[in-house]
Amino acid sequence: AVKAVSGSAIINARTSDGVIEGIEAPRQKFCLGVQWHPEFEIDPGDSRIFAAFVDAARA
Repeated sequence: AVKAVSGSAIINARTSDGVIEGIEAPRQKFCLGVQWHPEFEIDPGDSRIFAAFVDAARA
């Protein structure tokens, strides 16, 4: 697990006990990391990750 982030990266998701599960670098065109499997599309937010990735790739 990620313990901390530096530079322009920010934490955007944590578990209820504080484990970092999502990070991003907003200054970059598309740079994020998640500690789960969004390809399983369990949550509606998972499909939004892929849509944002496709949009960034097309731009």
